Amino acid sequence: MIDPEHALPLTRQSRIVELSRSSLYYKAVPINERDLELMRLIDEIHLKYPFYGSRRIRNELRDMGNDVGRGHVSTLMQKMGIRALYQKPRLSVPHPDHKVYPSVARIGYQQGQSLLVGRHHVFADGQRILLPRGDHGLGKPPSNGMAALKHTGRLLLHRGA
Repeated sequence: MIDPEHALPLTRQSRIVELSRSSLYYKAVPINERDLELMRLIDEIHLKYPFYGSRRIRNELRDMGNDVGRGHVSTLMQKMGIRALYQKPRLSVPHPDHKVYPSVARIGYQQGQSLLVGRHHVFADGQRILLPRGDHGLGKPPSNGMAALKHTGRLLLHRGA
């Protein structure tokens, strides 16, 4: 593909093939004997205990007399494509008995009511008021003492009894 003996410079050849020039000089380093032995042992442990992660495999290797760190075990496991097999939590699946409550935004706006839709969005008499960010106490639902008061022809939100 790329010929260092060719009359065309390596820079030009790498640009034609769309490779970075630095990759032309890379020489792959073979895996040393110790890592090969550790990979063999990791494979044996993983076949025996497929639910073990890098920490438990490191402990098993240390029990066998190999002084190795968890980071190195984790790197070798990634090279080998080995991962701990266990049941992951199903966080996005709701429980069948869980009642689904409708969102305030889906309920819709009724004239004369003030609704708190999001933390910073308030609807009052059909107009949308954007509130500034910060902890101003308006992030609580209307049932916690929020009321719409009419003052000098304007609708205001009032928090309190």
